[in-house]
Amino acid sequence: MRTRKFIGSLLILAILVVYSLLAMVAGAQVAMGWSEPGRVAFYAVAGILWLPPVMLIIRWMARPA
Repeated sequence: MRTRKFIGSLLILAILVVYSLLAMVAGAQVAMGWSEPGRVAFYAVAGILWLPPVMLIIRWMARPA
């Protein structure tokens, strides 16, 4: 169980780092030409999209051995 939580924590950290960098690059390249409400919507959606993969990892970490 401890090993699973350690691996899951490392995976979550890696996903968050990579995803945040990709979201920033996408926002700079794609959303900069958009209006203010469009950029807000882009970053709102981008801020939520990381949740499903992380929730799957947390579910995997919490299941019984």
